[in-house]
Amino acid sequence: MMLLITFIIIVLTALIAGALVSAFAPEDVATANPSTGDAVELSHDGDEEPDQWGVSPTTGNAVLLSGEDSYVSAELQENVSTGPWTMCSWARLDDDANLDATMDVAAADNGSILIQYDAGEWLAYGDNGTHDAVATAPASSPTTPTTVCGRSNGTAVELFVDGDQKAASNLSTNTSSRNVSVSWDGAIDETRVSNSSVATGTISTYADKPTIPFNNTDRVGRFMLDEGSGSTSTVYFSPTDATLVNAKWTSGVPRRTLESGSDYRIDWSTWEITALAGGDIDGAPIVYVYYANGVGVFTNAVTSINSQIGNALILFGTALLVIPGVALIRYLVDNTDNIVRNDDWGRRR
Repeated sequence: MMLLITFIIIVLTALIAGALVSAFAPEDVATANPSTGDAVELSHDGDEEPDQWGVSPTTGNAVLLSGEDSYVSAELQENVSTGPWTMCSWARLDDDANLDATMDVAAADNGSILIQYDAGEWLAYGDNGTHDAVATAPASSPTTPTTVCGRSNGTAVELFVDGDQKAASNLSTNTSSRNVSVSWDGAIDETRVSNSSVATGTISTYADKPTIPFNNTDRVGRFMLDEGSGSTSTVYFSPTDATLVNAKWTSGVPRRTLESGSDYRIDWSTWEITALAGGDIDGAPIVYVYYANGVGVFTNAVTSINSQIGNALILFGTALLVIPGVALIRYLVDNTDNIVRNDDWGRRR
């Protein structure tokens, strides 16, 4: 009975463990840089159509900064402050961040254009070399993910929070007041810099879908921050990568599944994807295709169960040898006195 119970426990443990390991196994990721109307082959491992897959404009990763000596640094190779510009970022402060501090969300041209959290306010600043302006608005919940954009048409600086214009200030020769800032203390993701005044409708859509491309603009840099590991990150539309200094990876803009037939077309016989005009990856620098390697997650679990039965039988065979041995040793230990007494009785006779 003891052996039977042991066998059942071992088998059930092996089955459950095997199923769970397979069910939660990570997906593979294929990447591509599709042009509208042109099929691009995916980078992938495998030749057959996967049972489960999805297409997304992001991995869901972001960079977590922790204030002093923690930052993202990149050279954009193009000056944006002297003419029209737009700079946007998805950002959130840490729950324990100092809400009375002034922190840079994003900056370009040595601080000539800025997005900041400024002691309870969001702030956009621009300086074209002769004129500058600052626009501010209350930051009601800075620890909640927020999209913040600064925009200039060459005559004024505007501030957008979660897609809505909150403030505007005309550029002038009066030096605008800004507080000294420190590095961001929280997460940042999907940061954009454009050498154009991006349309209000695009900024509004960006608030709901921070991964959309800024089409029909002079794009200078896009920080997708999707790698999830390492100390560098690709800056799209710029020739150099960003360097992450004392930064960590965390969750950012959630991974959103795109729609086949409206956002993209995919051909699994050739592993090719095409971005469709007007879709959410039309003009995007990259797209991610997530897939389970040839079998669905549930099938993986069932396959693993079959393989784990063999492991369970091996464990059971080992138990058949070990358990009787353990039982014999225990019996000898528990009956030592009786064995000695019996032996002594034999000698006395």
